[in-house]
Amino acid sequence: MFYFKKMSLFLFFACIAQAEAQQFPFFENFDTTAPPSLPSGWSTTTNRQITGDFTTTSSTVFSPPYAVISTNATISQSLTSPLLDFSSKEADSLIFYERRSSSHNSDLILEASLDGGSSFFIQIGDTLKNPGVTSYVRRNMKIPSSLTNQSMVKIRWRIVGNGTGSTGTLRFDNVSISARAQYDIGIIGISTIPLFPRIGDSVVIRTILKNLGTQQIENTTVNLFNDIDSDSIPDDSELFSSSKINQNLQPDDTISVETTLAELTSSNTHIIVQAVLSNDQNLANNIKHVSLMIEDTSRSLVINEIMFAPSPGKPEWIELFNTSSINVDLRNWKLSNRNSSTKYTISSIPLIVAPQSYLVVTKAKDNFDSAYGTISSPVAEISQMPTFFLNNSGDAVALFDSRGVPIDSVRYSPTWGGTGGKSLERMEAAAP
Repeated sequence: MFYFKKMSLFLFFACIAQAEAQQFPFFENFDTTAPPSLPSGWSTTTNRQITGDFTTTSSTVFSPPYAVISTNATISQSLTSPLLDFSSKEADSLIFYERRSSSHNSDLILEASLDGGSSFFIQIGDTLKNPGVTSYVRRNMKIPSSLTNQSMVKIRWRIVGNGTGSTGTLRFDNVSISARAQYDIGIIGISTIPLFPRIGDSVVIRTILKNLGTQQIENTTVNLFNDIDSDSIPDDSELFSSSKINQNLQPDDTISVETTLAELTSSNTHIIVQAVLSNDQNLANNIKHVSLMIEDTSRSLVINEIMFAPSPGKPEWIELFNTSSINVDLRNWKLSNRNSSTKYTISSIPLIVAPQSYLVVTKAKDNFDSAYGTISSPVAEISQMPTFFLNNSGDAVALFDSRGVPIDSVRYSPTWGGTGGKSLERMEAAAP
């Protein structure tokens, strides 16, 4: 019997530790569990229903897929946060989004507990009333300084129950709680010079750091990585610069660090900047990503062939050709059938077209393979593109890079050919 008591005690404390918010800003969008369950660490009263007064819901949310909801402004109800640890931190702000129906007219009070939820004696901000609109409103509350350096904090949203609308609803979404650590270096800005570099250029990467903590900091290091494998992870093998800042930074001080990336190539597109402080208490703001927008003046990719009038039952397609001697990544490049129309993204992930190689773009790869068989060139699928994307009586095709800059375009007419199931092909790929 003694063994099982010890095991139960261990599990109890393990659950508490798991529910604590050690990292700020703390953010909850209520999307981690399926309705009606609340996320781990959150709790609610059972004054209205035994299963819980606040539940998650998929209806009328601020940010999909879920929010929390409570019904009936005449009954006192509350929603309580997980345990928040403000040890060595200065309590800052509480932001959340609230939506009420017009009949939910109860007062809403936000309160804080310093003893893990046994008592709630500290009110946060003023009593909140129905805002008079039925859309979501942003609430921004200053957290009292009495929560600073407290390790057993919980925050409660309490419906007083002094309203008259028994069917009124109240929803919350996207709760954010922030605190300032004693030691916290953060990256607040990155810029590149020139803004649109060319292949072979040297690029200056300017990083702006800020002491976001409450104490002086020193010995910060700024590392820059060339994210060659596009996995958004700073690998040691990708490190190309490391700069140590010897200057001491007081709270709210900023400093600019410049690093030069020489002889830009197509693989130098995605850069990861990392700030390192040995005693940093908030790592959430230590890494930033920047994609260098490379200016391509060589017409590296051209629209080489168009199937705008395929045989019945066969799909349209567009063939692109890389005329250059470098790889071209088509991530976030777009196609349009005229400059002013909707632009359709070719790929949202890295898609490399090798030098002197082709890529075919179509609406559905399965349909293309079924109609034309397997081809040697890769085939990219744009499922959002209309089935009849290209007008048989004449149209335009335009190609845009990830910045939205036009790279190539062609306006065609059926008088040129390309009808009756035959494609229209560019005579010379390198020609304008």
